[in-house]
Amino acid sequence: MVCFYPEGQISELQERQMVTVDSPNVRVYAFQGGGDDMDAPIKAVSTDPALKKSREVSSVNSINVGRVLAQVVHYVWTYLQVAQQEGLPS
Repeated sequence: MVCFYPEGQISELQERQMVTVDSPNVRVYAFQGGGDDMDAPIKAVSTDPALKKSREVSSVNSINVGRVLAQVVHYVWTYLQVAQQEGLPS
């Protein structure tokens, strides 16, 4: 397993959790840039026919529950504002 993380953009605890994994099958690498900077390289790897044939390739992205909750609050608040302005049921 290969794990990439954006250098300087995760907590010290998260970094320690990743870089101290004691397994010969796990490799962890920091990269410079943001999480979106890995989209193109990951897509290139996961769509390469030769690589897919020789290896089992997949990708996983972590999700911060705090970010999701903030988005839910934003969407509900926005709906309620529009519903009030348009006379829709809230």
